[in-house]
Amino acid sequence: MEKDLIELYSEVESMALIGWWSLNLSSEELTWSPMTYKIHEVEEGASVDRETALEFYLPEFREKIRSAVADCALRGIPFAEDLQIRLKDGSIKWVRTQGRPHIENDIITSIIGTFQDITFLMKSRDNRRKLMEQVIEQGNLINSMAIVAETDRAGRITYVNELFEEISQYSSHELIGKTHSIVNSGHHPKEFFKEMWEEILKGHSWRGQICNKKKDGDIYWVETFIQPKVNQLGTVDGFVSFRYDITRQKELEAEMKAHIESQAMVSHMASIGEFAGSIAHEISNPLSIIDGNSRRLQRLVKDNPELEKIVQSIDKATNRMSNIITGMKSLLFRSKQEHFSCTHVNQIVKEVAEFGNEFLQNKGINLVLEMDSNDATIECMDVQISQVLINLVKNARDAILSERSSGKKTESWIKIEVSSTVDYIFIRVSDSGPGIAEDIAGQVMQTYFTTKEKGKGTGLGLSLVKRIVESHQGLIELETSKPAVFFISLPRKQSLNKAA
Repeated sequence: MEKDLIELYSEVESMALIGWWSLNLSSEELTWSPMTYKIHEVEEGASVDRETALEFYLPEFREKIRSAVADCALRGIPFAEDLQIRLKDGSIKWVRTQGRPHIENDIITSIIGTFQDITFLMKSRDNRRKLMEQVIEQGNLINSMAIVAETDRAGRITYVNELFEEISQYSSHELIGKTHSIVNSGHHPKEFFKEMWEEILKGHSWRGQICNKKKDGDIYWVETFIQPKVNQLGTVDGFVSFRYDITRQKELEAEMKAHIESQAMVSHMASIGEFAGSIAHEISNPLSIIDGNSRRLQRLVKDNPELEKIVQSIDKATNRMSNIITGMKSLLFRSKQEHFSCTHVNQIVKEVAEFGNEFLQNKGINLVLEMDSNDATIECMDVQISQVLINLVKNARDAILSERSSGKKTESWIKIEVSSTVDYIFIRVSDSGPGIAEDIAGQVMQTYFTTKEKGKGTGLGLSLVKRIVESHQGLIELETSKPAVFFISLPRKQSLNKAA
């Protein structure tokens, strides 16, 4: 029987490069196969006994193999151990040695086993372990830095990490089974997501910036990477997405663009004022002649009511021209002042009205002013407050004209009201236009949001207005959306809120 086993092991050795060995328990004779010699890098046929073989094992493994052989010899317990041996040149190999008892007449007469070099296997296993550790480590790193979500093919969420829960303010229980519409801010048009879905359903990866909405209504921006999960049949059966919070980056971009817009508007107003100054210079003499002759005519036509009426209309027109130029020159002077100063709000409103009436009256829109009868003095950068009012008036004008162009007959007026308390000045701007739809009322002052047609609005106007008011420690809000009423409150003294 032992001979049969040895022959079997020899055949296995030639096929699988596995050596065999046998230990005769009565004679203590140890026999190695050629492959076993080769694994030990010992010349085939060299004399090797039990103790010599044991010396090949590293010290920490010797007791283990000694106990395994003893248990097999005395109690018939088979063994299989992965151990390390040291060769004569000092190199180390991993080997797998297995042994089983050979029994004759109910007596264990020998132990027969196999011997295999598993160094490559152990290195591969170690490499796989290290790779897995790296994957886990990288996965943990990604989870700590990226907002991760997985969905099925229909877009239903199947997994979110803690960062997703944290930034969206929704728990995983609230998100699992839902689609990402739960965080849709409404900022992007439907075409935006339609194009995205067309790409990822084809199995293509997608990258873009998305504006989402938290549970409390605040918005946040994420740089988004979506990778389709493709099965063995080549069909997309889900998606994994990685998102990175870029809200602060978008805020800085918006602040920069708003600053550029603000500077451009100041420059624009300054150029208007300079142009007005140039006009005033060019027409001052002709206007003086007209005014002087008008006064002479008034004395000459006292007895002719019809001519007197004509002369009065000429006088009225020259006064109007003079007031317009004076107002525009005032904008020029104040556009060059980049510091806070005490100014009467009524005066700012009147100068804006002189400027604004020219692009309102020729459109048939009446500008109504209701001034504060009290002292409405305020510490401000008055040209910026002018910017605020001009922006609001122009938006109101555009809304009225848009409704008129649709064929609807409507009243055409814009109203600016000024009121005050001991510490605050209030400005209310309203109009007779169609108002603002309730579903977008909360977004009209967000950067880049516009209700105008593409190419006709930048979405910076009202956001710029908001920033200017806030830079004055004030507050602007949409008091009502139908009709549209913007309410501004400004502290009389900047120190009131700066000290708070």
